[in-house]
Amino acid sequence: MRCIEFGQAKTKVSEVMVGLMRIDQMSVAKVTELVETALDEGINALDIADVYGHGACESLLGEVFAANPGLRDRVFLQSKVGIRKEDDGFTWYDFSKEHIIEAVDASLSRLGVDHVDSMLLQTCHIDGEMPPVERAIVCVRSHGMKRAKAMAMRSGSNAPSVAHVSAAPDVPYQWKVATS
Repeated sequence: MRCIEFGQAKTKVSEVMVGLMRIDQMSVAKVTELVETALDEGINALDIADVYGHGACESLLGEVFAANPGLRDRVFLQSKVGIRKEDDGFTWYDFSKEHIIEAVDASLSRLGVDHVDSMLLQTCHIDGEMPPVERAIVCVRSHGMKRAKAMAMRSGSNAPSVAHVSAAPDVPYQWKVATS
């Protein structure tokens, strides 16, 4: 499996990620098998989000990490925040500073970890002012994301703002702009 170098530490990350969106109905043993099989094939990157299974997927992965000491250290863990989904199905994006901090804290708790390797803003289409997001990133960094390497913006129109944020001396994150 080919790998890329990620972040300033140049962490080796497989080019292929295992998406864990639909694991909430699986057992701890089956998810462990899935992750171990991926690792055996050279895939060390896992992708999850707080909205997957209303948090149940993160909780299950946290159980897998708890049941398998050392497994967390063998994977590159990427998560995402920014989507709110009510039990009645109503869904909206919330990229407010308060929600980002709350969502990251909740994700870390459900996963049972002190950090993830990459935290993304889920399907983020923010046009205009960036300071609230920038302030949230600084706060997230002080709330348990000290080792995080990235947050992503997913809109080509954000490129000038993203470049400004990535150059800010107090925000040591790499920003990835993916247009679609």
